[in-house]
Amino acid sequence: IRDLATNVYNTFLYFDSSLLSDTNGNKITAIYSNNAASVSDFFGDTIRPKLISFDLDMDNGELKLYYSETIDVASLNINDLTLQSSQNVSNHNYSAYNLLENCSGCAYTNASDNHVIIINLERINLNGIKEKFILAQSLDTTYLSFPFSHARDTSLNQIIPYSSSSALGASSFTPDTTPPQLLLFSLNLTSEELSLTFDEIINVSSPIINRIYILNVPYLVTNTSKDQTISYMLTSSTLVTREDSNIITISISRYDINAIKLIPVLAVSLNTTFLYILNNSVTDNSLFENSNMIQILNSNEFFPDIINPRVLNYTVDMDIGTLTLNFNEPVNTSNIDFTGILLQDSKVSNNVNNELRLTGGNTVSGNGLQIVINILIQDLNTL
Repeated sequence: IRDLATNVYNTFLYFDSSLLSDTNGNKITAIYSNNAASVSDFFGDTIRPKLISFDLDMDNGELKLYYSETIDVASLNINDLTLQSSQNVSNHNYSAYNLLENCSGCAYTNASDNHVIIINLERINLNGIKEKFILAQSLDTTYLSFPFSHARDTSLNQIIPYSSSSALGASSFTPDTTPPQLLLFSLNLTSEELSLTFDEIINVSSPIINRIYILNVPYLVTNTSKDQTISYMLTSSTLVTREDSNIITISISRYDINAIKLIPVLAVSLNTTFLYILNNSVTDNSLFENSNMIQILNSNEFFPDIINPRVLNYTVDMDIGTLTLNFNEPVNTSNIDFTGILLQDSKVSNNVNNELRLTGGNTVSGNGLQIVINILIQDLNTL
């Protein structure tokens, strides 16, 4: 109560006659609230508050602080709190994380003035802690330090600090036992990358690429009641991300990217791009690693292939009358304009004396990296 018993002007006493009696059984004279007694002398609170203990719950993302007296919650500076892996920062393999507040996804509290304050760490802080592998993995690696500016009591006395060389150890620690969850993903067929965003830090050594599938629909069916699922399992793609993070990037191999492009109904738009990730594909960064569960998710971003295909090399066989073109990526053979092909007798156009534009042609090649064109007999005879 902010404005009670803080000075002589707001400290008054009243009681009824049942409070006590003298040794002869005579009840005390009552003092009533309409004429309460003023305080004779008033000595304000000058004792500085102290953090007695704290509990850290990494599963629910809660930091519970137990103070020696009621804390003015408006004075609470969560930014001053530093979690550290040992009591003394000079210890070997020391690791620390300073909590963040006043931002989206940062720590906050809904508490009113109290001697027990619960801080909701939220995703940014939880991931920041989990990035420090040796920090907050057990009671032995969970300590808290802060300066005197961290908080005040309701009498405006500043808290007794805990320095980083003499931090307070946790009284209770609850480890993270929740499986990581895929929140969103992005497929870029131009840069040939797949980006996966999880709700927590992922152990970068854990991803198993061939447990990740690209789907054309958000379900797995093979019956005729729904559109049949078309899927492709990544095989030879590799992880680009080198440090533990909640965002991991996979470089899609040439083999995988070409295979995806050869499936006409797969990953051609946002509505035909879904990810199917099997359980145990990744693990989080907890001491006792938690593996992901099965998920199917629609892409939140899709970037189509906007790079023009190139001819890598070609061969001409005049005996059988074929022109074989080899490309850097799969091409569509259903829309070939054979008359767009010209043969000339010089590499440089200025030196050309003879050239021939094909009058037509045909092919039995399907979509792919190579097209074999059958040159028409009249064009062969002209050549």
